[in-house]
Amino acid sequence: MKKRFYTLLIVPDLTSQVKRRRVSSHLGFFLLGIVLFFALGFGLSTFRVIQLQSRMDRLAVLEIENRDLKLQIQTLADRVDNVNAKLSRINQFNHKVRMLTGLEKDTGYEGGMGVGGPEVSELHLALNRNLDAAEAKELRKIHYGLESLDRQLILQELSLQEVQEFLEDRRSIIASTPSIWPTMGWVTSGFGMRNSPFSHQRKMHEGMDIASSIGTLIRAPADGLVVHAGQESGYGRLVAIDHGYGVTTRYGHCSEILVMTGRRIHRGDPIATVGATGSATGPHLHYEVRVNGIPVNPNNYILE
Repeated sequence: MKKRFYTLLIVPDLTSQVKRRRVSSHLGFFLLGIVLFFALGFGLSTFRVIQLQSRMDRLAVLEIENRDLKLQIQTLADRVDNVNAKLSRINQFNHKVRMLTGLEKDTGYEGGMGVGGPEVSELHLALNRNLDAAEAKELRKIHYGLESLDRQLILQELSLQEVQEFLEDRRSIIASTPSIWPTMGWVTSGFGMRNSPFSHQRKMHEGMDIASSIGTLIRAPADGLVVHAGQESGYGRLVAIDHGYGVTTRYGHCSEILVMTGRRIHRGDPIATVGATGSATGPHLHYEVRVNGIPVNPNNYILE
């Protein structure tokens, strides 16, 4: 087979003489392979350099994000510590409130309420195993702190609900305690033994007589339910109110009754007017307070 040759033209510049080199086909393919090899190597090197630069850029971004995450972790840990400190103060205040209300006995301890339970599962921290030891420690501290806060908040909620129920009950008792004067006037006869104005014999006076002009308003001294509004022997026109907790009040010798049996009234509501009905020597209000059906001195309940 006849050997093939190729002619290479080498042109140094526009003014120089063109040089010719005659090479065989085998040498030509060899030289071409060398050129392609170096071209491919240069391309791969360029690609690797670009890829490495991209990774370096990404690494720089990750380093910035990592610094930000560390700062956020530290900030979050500080906030958990601050919330724990505030909750500790709330626990102490709650302890004092419960002491004042009698819901808790003094044990000489004013710290937070007891907490317990298992530690945070390592499964919760599985995503943090790529962090260094200091970061993992901070994250565990945050997890444990949040778990503790969650338990303490549940206990605080239950405690405050109990305090609220206690105060609501006490507010109801206060609202139902007859603590104001039922009418304007002056006391002509107090509670206790006295000479009866009718028989002139010593008898027990089970209420308080407050003299006033006919038509003067009589007001409820506390919240309650009207259980009687009508005539009763000796009392004339009578209003009786059940305030709950075993306390009832009675208003005798009324001129006019302004409420009906079964009506729920509030402290200060008008219920009747002063009169002289029944066994009375003149216009006045006969005012009684009874506890579990037993008459007591109304003056012991009046605060104003």
